[in-house]
Amino acid sequence: MPLPYKVFTIYAREDAQYLEELRGQLRPLEKAGRIKVWSDREINPGVDWEK
Repeated sequence: MPLPYKVFTIYAREDAQYLEELRGQLRPLEKAGRIKVWSDREINPGVDWEK
């Protein structure tokens, strides 16, 4: 199976509700291993996130 596509979501804080809705829509693809969704919520301060 090929590696999953990495999908980075960009959003304004006031639109966080839409991010949650989008993540819900993408969840079947994540569960199937087709994509990996992430946002700035997963970036810890001081971490080299580009790796």
